[in-house]
Parts: sequence; structure tokens; C-alpha cells
Amino acid sequence: MILGKYHATIDEITYDQKELFDFYNEHKHNIMNFGDYMQYLTPTKREFKGRPGMNAVAVQKTDGKDLLEYPVVKKYVDMINWKEYPGPRDIDLLHYNVGYKFHPHTDHYMNCGIMFPIIPESNFTPISFYSREGVEAQRNVNYEKKYGWTDADIEYNHYYSMKHPTLFNGMAVHGVPTINEERVMLRIKVLGESFQDVVDKLTQGTFIKE
Repeated sequence: MILGKYHATIDEITYDQKELFDFYNEHKHNIMNFGDYMQYLTPTKREFKGRPGMNAVAVQKTDGKDLLEYPVVKKYVDMINWKEYPGPRDIDLLHYNVGYKFHPHTDHYMNCGIMFPIIPESNFTPISFYSREGVEAQRNVNYEKKYGWTDADIEYNHYYSMKHPTLFNGMAVHGVPTINEERVMLRIKVLGESFQDVVDKLTQGTFIKE
């Protein structure tokens, strides 16, 4: 583990970017707005309003199978000793349009996430972490809209490894700078444990299965 303040590069896992890219190419015809995708998974409620430019690949539309039913994805999920094993809705193949910028925010559902960048292979847009002195982040807040946070509040940018997945703290204020190239990544949500819980397990050598 290579630990930062709000993130950790999990160098205990090495993933196959090319294999995930080939998988994406098999299903990219099913890209849809992320809010629409969440409603597609749960038609009875609108859980996430969605923003233009943030999308997901609805692999379910190809063969009727969830991401967990594909070995190329499941093998990475099964490398981890989860307190709460991710369900089908807890794994996303995310797609971002060129020009998209994600405002500073905290997540409403997951405690932290594990990200596997797929494309672009180089110059992958980083994740930005924000802070203000004396401010303790709260769950599910748009800090740009509610408090007027801007790029001036960025504490640091994390540039992803293209070999090892990144754990990030969804309860820290974070966002994404303007995207210059099509951006795709596999995301596994961590629900039953906090960022610090996972870091502690990584330190103890108990998060990744032997």
C-alpha cells in the first residue's frame, strides 16, 4: 500500500488494464447517463438525478448479466476480504465525456471506493481532494453549490496508477478536474467499512486474500 491522506494505491493488486479495456469495448454500445442507469437497475425509484457527461456502461443490456457475473470483473472482487461483499449495484463501469468536470462533493451512499482506471492509458485525469481549515466534511454535500468551494480549495491531486487500483475516501471532499480525453474506470463501492477500516486492514495484511 502506498498511502496518501485521502487515498491509497493498493500495490498488493496488479490488474490487467488491457483486459478491462477489451471488456469495455465489448459493451460500450450500452453507455447511458449514470442517473438513467441507476433507475434502469431500480425502476421503482429515482435514486440519483444524474448529470450530463457522467455515464455508466449498462453491461446488463448485452447478455442480461451483471458485472459480477463476468470473470474479468469478479476475479478482482474476490481478491478482497470484504466485511460486506459488494452486490451487483455496488460495481460500476463508469464513463465520463470529454469536458465533464465533477464539482467538489462527498458521496451519499458509499464510504469509499476502489478504482481501476481503464482509459486513457496516459494522462488520466486525476481525482482532486479539497479542504478548508476547520471544516469537517459531511456526507452527501455538494460543496461547490452549498459553500462556494472552488479549485482554490484543492489540497492535492492524486494521479492514478494504471497497474494498481486506488482506494479513495468518499467521505473526504473530492472532485474531478475538466476531462480532456474519454475517461473510463471500473469502480467497486466499499459499503460496510470506512476508509480508515480498509487502511488498517491493508496495514495488517488482512484486506487482500493470500
